[in-house]
Amino acid sequence: MEPLIFSNMLTLDDVSDLADELIATDYHLPFGPGEFVKWAEENDLAAR
Repeated sequence: MEPLIFSNMLTLDDVSDLADELIATDYHLPFGPGEFVKWAEENDLAAR
């Protein structure tokens, strides 16, 4: 199954907002608040 972000069901902004909400809790991600798009682009996971 293709990840939702790649099948255009979620936008980069949607995923970025979700990531920021998770970071505001005790959830740990490999980037800081507001840095999802930069991280995804640097890791060839998304392009605007």
